[in-house]
Amino acid sequence: MKRVKVLLFLTSLMLVMTAFVSSVSAATIGQQLLNPESGWKRFQDNDPNIKYGGSGWFRNDSIDMITPTSGDHTVRFNFSGDKIRILAYSWSNRAKHKISIDGGTPVEYANNLTGGSMVVDALAYEKTGLSKGVHTVEITRGSTGIMTISAIDIDQNSELSKYDPTVLQKDIAMDIQAPQTTVAGGTTFTTYAIVKNAKDLYAEDVKVKYDTNLFEFVKAEPASTGLHIYYEKQEAPGDLRFIVASNGEKYGVNGEAQLLKLTFKAKNTPGKGKIDIATGLVADSKGTEVEATVDGEEITVTGGFDADVNGDGKYSLGDVAIAGFHHSKDKAQWTNPKSDVDKNDKVEDGDLALIVQKILNP
Repeated sequence: MKRVKVLLFLTSLMLVMTAFVSSVSAATIGQQLLNPESGWKRFQDNDPNIKYGGSGWFRNDSIDMITPTSGDHTVRFNFSGDKIRILAYSWSNRAKHKISIDGGTPVEYANNLTGGSMVVDALAYEKTGLSKGVHTVEITRGSTGIMTISAIDIDQNSELSKYDPTVLQKDIAMDIQAPQTTVAGGTTFTTYAIVKNAKDLYAEDVKVKYDTNLFEFVKAEPASTGLHIYYEKQEAPGDLRFIVASNGEKYGVNGEAQLLKLTFKAKNTPGKGKIDIATGLVADSKGTEVEATVDGEEITVTGGFDADVNGDGKYSLGDVAIAGFHHSKDKAQWTNPKSDVDKNDKVEDGDLALIVQKILNP
């Protein structure tokens, strides 16, 4: 019984200590933060990515950037991540500021948080729970007084960048990316379904259309870590559908990323055909759904392939050796152009694999 009581006491003590540590580490508005807290990264007021608008800005004793008490002054920058803190040199003569994130309604915050006391790096504003991705910030004057910025804290894995409001105007797009746009008939090749201008995406519904006269679908795989295919079906000849989702917060899709690795086989029919994203629906961490703009890639299929590199009328290890010698060389250095078996102007693993395929299955 005593042992049970001791265990209960220790468990309670650990919970209390955990709560205490959590409360200590969570800064509050007006608190001095000379260094960023765990999980945050600091950028000083003179960071080159911060654009100060209006005349009269100057650096005050290497502490903060300040302005005269009136005038049209702005602070603009972009940042990535899902949280931000603005720090100030707080004093009674500091103006109220208004901050707009991603062009939203400006929110007012104070910089005279400490009465008559001068406090360096006081936490003046905090915003968390933003969507991951790139955000715009514009800070303007909210009242008469000196504007001040001493530092900016954001997520430890994120960065500041120069102010660019166009990041909010770029449409999410899906496309087919093909490392090889010319392939030999009878060979397999890889393409990727990619997304561009993504922001905080966690699920994608992708429909792919391909030319069945020239291509056979072989398989699909997730193209990036943390993605999983939850639905895959050939809904009609040449029509594929995939539903993909991220497995965890850290695997959200941002910027440009590969979603699906799609393997096809070229038929022994020369010609040109397309592999297209037919439709692309995406959803972010808040559940907001957006239709992506779509595009595709044209692939040229050449008539079969000749794996008899040395021209002796048979497929043998000698052919593999010659192609291996040419592997990764610039085209200008080739002494035997037939090493480029799939005719894509490169000698690489695929060429050697085709020769071996012919040796095993003439």
